[in-house]
Order: sequence, then structure tokens, then C-alpha cells
Amino acid sequence: MRLVTFSLVCLIIGFAGIAVTPKITGDFRNPEQVRLFDRLQSQSDKRAAWQTLLKFENQPLSKLAKPQAEELQKAIDELVGKRENEIVIPHLVTTVSDAKGQTRYALIEESPLVTIPGNSGLRVHVFAHDGSLVRSSVFQTGWRIFITDIRVAYLEQIGRKAIEVRSAPAINGRDVAKQFYALINDEVLLIRLEDNARNLIRNAYGAPNHTFGLTITGRSADAWKDALESGDFAEVLATLTWLSGIHLDPKEPIPEVSGMPPVAHEDISEARLVGDVRSRQDVQRQLKALMLSQNLWVRQAAKLADHPGSYTWGIKVR
Repeated sequence: MRLVTFSLVCLIIGFAGIAVTPKITGDFRNPEQVRLFDRLQSQSDKRAAWQTLLKFENQPLSKLAKPQAEELQKAIDELVGKRENEIVIPHLVTTVSDAKGQTRYALIEESPLVTIPGNSGLRVHVFAHDGSLVRSSVFQTGWRIFITDIRVAYLEQIGRKAIEVRSAPAINGRDVAKQFYALINDEVLLIRLEDNARNLIRNAYGAPNHTFGLTITGRSADAWKDALESGDFAEVLATLTWLSGIHLDPKEPIPEVSGMPPVAHEDISEARLVGDVRSRQDVQRQLKALMLSQNLWVRQAAKLADHPGSYTWGIKVR
């Protein structure tokens, strides 16, 4: 009797499972519910990845043991996306701030120089405190130049922390020993280049492979003038870096070599724009005022911008 009762119960449960299963499966096949489930799962994965990333704040990421390095990389892939066929080395997770005192988290990754000729570079991912990705900046740190160290340090000249990249030339590379990048309106922008003797040197814009940092394009002349008059020393320095840079001469013809691809160069409209900005009377007046600044870096950059040069094909930039 017990055996018959047990068998009957199993049969009832089996039929109940058959009856219920199609309904459950059908619910998960509803496209709207599937999208909602995927979105919630993605948000949960990103929150977990963000907490993992914060565990490694201010640690030398390139020196982590293999298990920790793999855990970190999994979190980075979740937060910024997995990169295929690229050599990217996580270097530092830390905080940086802007002129308004707003603090962001920055994940700094290095793209090392692996071939000569070639470029080294940085990827800086800027996050809000909740782990949401605000912006990712990808830029070069030098043609034929090695990165030797990356650190974030307080700079008295701008009144907040900034990224300092230390570098050294490879074969036929420029003498660029230090590069300084600051957070300005959630963009990571170059504010100063120094050679090994700590002299201020120009950025080169005429040929893109020689350009350091992120180049802002599409700005109006008025916007550049306003940036030069900013109350933020970092923004002023970034503007002076652009004004003092070696830009393409729009009047000089672009070299053409038979059978070779076109020569990469700065956009002609941007080269014309820098000339227009430099020639404005209000910009000239502001440069004169900045040359008297008590801020040494601003004073030096203004003097350099007051005597600009043009990119000449075949001439090494110094």
C-alpha cells in the first residue's frame, strides 16, 4: 500500500512539473523580461567589479601577484570592456580632482612602446564615486619614447593632484623626461612637458604621431580665448600648451611621395584656428598679462606661446 501511495505521489509531482515548466520557460522568453533581467544582472556585475577595483586603490597594479592580477583584470573588463589584440597594462587606481573640488576615481593603464618606430600611450578611465564610467581618454605619450614611471602627485602650481608620467627616449626619440596631465572638465589634458634638464618644451601637433596627450578639436576661437582667461591654472596651462605648440603651417604644401600613403598631418582647419586665436588682440593682451604671473609654470608657458613656431617637414622637433 505504501509503495502504491509513493508511486502515485511521484506521478502527480511529475505531471505538475510538466504543467508548470512551460509557463516558467515562456516567462523568460518574453523579450522585455529578458532585457530587464540582463540589465539587472549587468548592473549587479558592475557593482561587484567596482568594489573589486577599489580594493586595489593606490597599489602598484603592475606588480600584483597572478591571482590578484587576474581578479583585477576581470573587474576592469567588466567596467570598461574587454580589449582584444591590445597590450594594456593596469598601473594605478587613485583619486584626482578638478578645479571645483569634485573628486573622481581614475584607472590609469599603460600602452607600452613595443616596436620602434612606434608610440607609447595611456588610457585613463574616469569614474564617479558610484563606479559609473564618466569618460575614457586614450592618448599618446611619445613617439619612440618609453614610459619609465606613472604617479599621481599634488602639484602646487595648479593646487591639486595631477598625473605625472616619467619617460625616456628610445632610438631617435625626443628628450621628454616628464609629462603632466590634469583633470579639466572630466577630460585628462596635457598641461606641461619637460626635458631632462627640467626645461619647458613644446608639444608637436603638425604630425599626429609626435603629439603628446589628448588634442581638443572643434572648439571655437572664443572658447579658446575663454579657456585662456580661466581661473583654473590647469586649464590655462593646457590652453598655453596648445597655443605654444608646433602646429602645421597652412601655407606649406603637404609632402607627397609617389606610391606611398598620404602623410598624416594635423587637420588644416585646426592649424588655421590656432593662427586665428594667436592673432586676436584680446588673446595677445592676456598673454602679456600671463607673462607677469606669479605662477612660474604659467609665466614660462605664456612666454613660450608668445613666440610660437610652425611644424616644418623633415625638421626634428626639440
